[in-house]
Amino acid sequence: MQLDRVVSRLPDGFEHVCTLVLRDFGLYVLHTGSVEDLPGYLPNHTSENGLTEIEKSERRIEQTPLSELAVEERSAFVDAGDIHDVNLTTENLSPDVAVPVVEFQTSINQYRFLFPYMPLEQVQAFSEALKQTVRAAT
Repeated sequence: MQLDRVVSRLPDGFEHVCTLVLRDFGLYVLHTGSVEDLPGYLPNHTSENGLTEIEKSERRIEQTPLSELAVEERSAFVDAGDIHDVNLTTENLSPDVAVPVVEFQTSINQYRFLFPYMPLEQVQAFSEALKQTVRAAT
């Protein structure tokens, strides 16, 4: 399962765009760009010009082994056995816009992913698949 244009929010509040690739043995978190390049995500950033760079990074995922991409800056591979406490919630980006959020813990990091461009049903399916992958690994 692969989900593009996901916003990864670090505990310090820093955000970047990533693609999540779920496999039987874990989750690849692959950096694809800056939130400034996502049209409509930040107030007053409606230009789609930066989206070209994100799309270019997403195409690299099809052409490059995931293990190579996972060691790049702001990317990671998270072993399914290290994941616990997977939760699906929502967060208000503005008073009238709520987006799905998937969070989980590892012994090293806390992960928080926002899905501003995905329907809730697709994020629910991802969350359930992640939970099943975690159960299978333990």
